[in-house]
Amino acid sequence: MVLIRRYLKLGVMVGLSMLGSALPFILVAPLIRAAFKNHTRIAFWASYGGAIGILFLSGFIPIAISLMSVTLMIGIFSEVFDRYKRLFISSALALVVSFLATTLATQQWLVSQGTTLSVRLHEQIQIILKQAQQVNSSLVKLDPETLVGQAPSMLVALLVLSLALGLIFESSVTRLMKFPVENSEPLNLLNFRLPDGYIWLAMVSFLFSFIDLGNKPLSMFATNVVNVMVILYFLQGIAVIETFFIALKLGFFIRFITYVVFLIQLFFLVAAIGLIDFWVEFRKRFIRIRLNP
Repeated sequence: MVLIRRYLKLGVMVGLSMLGSALPFILVAPLIRAAFKNHTRIAFWASYGGAIGILFLSGFIPIAISLMSVTLMIGIFSEVFDRYKRLFISSALALVVSFLATTLATQQWLVSQGTTLSVRLHEQIQIILKQAQQVNSSLVKLDPETLVGQAPSMLVALLVLSLALGLIFESSVTRLMKFPVENSEPLNLLNFRLPDGYIWLAMVSFLFSFIDLGNKPLSMFATNVVNVMVILYFLQGIAVIETFFIALKLGFFIRFITYVVFLIQLFFLVAAIGLIDFWVEFRKRFIRIRLNP
């Protein structure tokens, strides 16, 4: 009976993941991560692989690709991390595989529709810019070709955010589905810190993205790297801010409102805090404040 209930829960989680993939797909990552942690590998890959296949065969191709991208990323990350316990190696491998699979699947689908990924991106960005320019005419200066060139880093950024959400909120899903809590190993965001070498990658890519060397592919590649580094340092900045809130013993409501403001209005400021943390080490200072009020 216990086993039956467990697999019924897995069916519910797979169904919710299928529905959630029609929304911003990053939201289904906690469900997928919790499904992996609380079921056998065979059950996980068979159930989610079957769901993706059903979506493809039913003609819901964009939803199938969305679910496939997150499932591959969470699944591969979990497989590698459980074996080697190396966060950044596991994340990098999962991101590369998910990015390539998503790009190739989307290109193949669009070719079958008589177009290509590049053409579709140009069309969609032109539509978005036209609508945005009606609200703010200054956006007319934006170059559609530049935005198309940054599409790879946009996808990587979404995958990074979905992985972070999956690791942070897996314990919440585990408790909600009434699985044993000991099966959950949420990421301790307070300790999240990028390796020291990333700071030089960020600085060099930032430099090449702004200096005109007459090499457009190099500049575009550097810009994509900068975009990804901004997301990574944003996550590190969130860790710094949360440590500060804990040191001050701020309540949930104030912290929630502050995070909403940061996400909407001060995204780049939070990323800058994460970057500066390399030199200042804010969290060590905040911990000393908490221990010596």
